[in-house]
Amino acid sequence: MNSIKLSQLSFLHKLILSFFLFVTSYAYLFAQIHFQFNTRSADGNESGLASIKDIVITYHGDRSKTRLGAKINGSMQQYLPNEASQLAIEAWIAAGRTEQGYRKIQHIFDDNCVRCHPYDERPDYPLETYEEVYAAAEPDRGVSIGYLAYLSYFHASRMGIAAVLLALIFSFSSFPTKIRIVVCALPVVAMLISINSWWFTKLLSPIFAPTVYFGEGLTGLAYGIIILSSLYDMWLKKKKVKISKRGL
Repeated sequence: MNSIKLSQLSFLHKLILSFFLFVTSYAYLFAQIHFQFNTRSADGNESGLASIKDIVITYHGDRSKTRLGAKINGSMQQYLPNEASQLAIEAWIAAGRTEQGYRKIQHIFDDNCVRCHPYDERPDYPLETYEEVYAAAEPDRGVSIGYLAYLSYFHASRMGIAAVLLALIFSFSSFPTKIRIVVCALPVVAMLISINSWWFTKLLSPIFAPTVYFGEGLTGLAYGIIILSSLYDMWLKKKKVKISKRGL
């Protein structure tokens, strides 16, 4: 049984589907901008695109550093009164983060950090007590399991729906069946590679960091093929006109 093809749709239906394709490409573009801006500065260098090192630090962490140490040498350095305070905190971390040692530097946190990091306002990063500061000085293990689970859910639900709808649209194109099967599977496979690459990099090894870029690139390739091919099939591909030959 022959199904309806994109080129056979009415003008209104073509217009609606085209709007969806353009919106999806627009959303993907800003998703990549978001990815770059939230990853590329992980190694302290905000110029250029996110590097493999940025991805490793973001998801797996830099176990040679601590979250607190990175903050006082980066974005939070300006809030410390002097370099001596910064060095004192670093020395406490290097000495094993003991409670006795914390009492000697507690005034630094009380005078400069607690007003912006009370538990009530910043439950994700409080600095009011020894236990909280000790936790903040744990080796950097990258993004938390809870946040990565949320990110995976958000990505799967939003991008997953988009991937399925794109595949559905392309399935009504006039390309050969084998090509449609492969292309329809691409965005779903790319999404799974992206999400799994985050978890593999986080839990197993930094060696999986390049697969994050591979998944993002494959997603872009799949979206590009489906969107451009579907638009071409809808608006530009000429309909074949069958001419019947009758005997004279």
